[in-house]
Amino acid sequence: LQEAQQIKRAALGRLTASIAHNIRNPLSSVSHAGQLLAESHALGDEDLRLLAILRRNTGRINEIIESVMDLSRRDRGESKPLNLTTWLSDFCADYREVHGLPSERLRFLHASEDVTVTADPRHLHQILSNLCDNALQHAGHADEPPYVELNARKDAAHGRVVVEVDDDGPGIPPDVAREIFTPFFTTSVKGTGLGLYIAKELSEANGIQLEYISLQKQGSRFRLTFPDRTQGTSIPASEPRGTD
Repeated sequence: LQEAQQIKRAALGRLTASIAHNIRNPLSSVSHAGQLLAESHALGDEDLRLLAILRRNTGRINEIIESVMDLSRRDRGESKPLNLTTWLSDFCADYREVHGLPSERLRFLHASEDVTVTADPRHLHQILSNLCDNALQHAGHADEPPYVELNARKDAAHGRVVVEVDDDGPGIPPDVAREIFTPFFTTSVKGTGLGLYIAKELSEANGIQLEYISLQKQGSRFRLTFPDRTQGTSIPASEPRGTD
């Protein structure tokens, strides 16, 4: 049964990649035509407004295509041992640089001891990027910028390694929380509705459990629980943690 599911997923991956590729070609032509049109000096205000709509929506379609392409590559992973403390420190530094974030906007809390997990590093990067993107989009308050925190530890209850992505936003209503991993479900007019779905799919491809947890006071938490085959030094939940 598992082999049949893998064959089905591989076939679906090839199909979605082919569809995405065939949409991308005409989309590139439309986008290029829009860029050339924008260089014209004869455009009025209404023309510019319509052109902005064109460019905004071609950009959104391209984001959907990129997401579908990421999903089609879910079965091409190559798992390897990762020093999670070092890997997450590097991920946070890279994410801050790409998004122009100061260190206080994206913090990584970790224990003094290292822990090793087994996962595909490209998949894990995509998973955490999607979770951080989602957190930054919905976190924060009217008078404060969004704040995201990553926490790596070994759960004392079952001894498995967990990574948690917390934000300080208003949280997700229960009726919405039930749908957040559904493809194309989004509460944002700018979203594709694929970010959390892809994070879930890539997590499952690596044997990682991804779940949403509502925090009591405010904010949201997405927890990644790594499979039992992980190895590494225990990180007691009560041990003081460092900050990157």
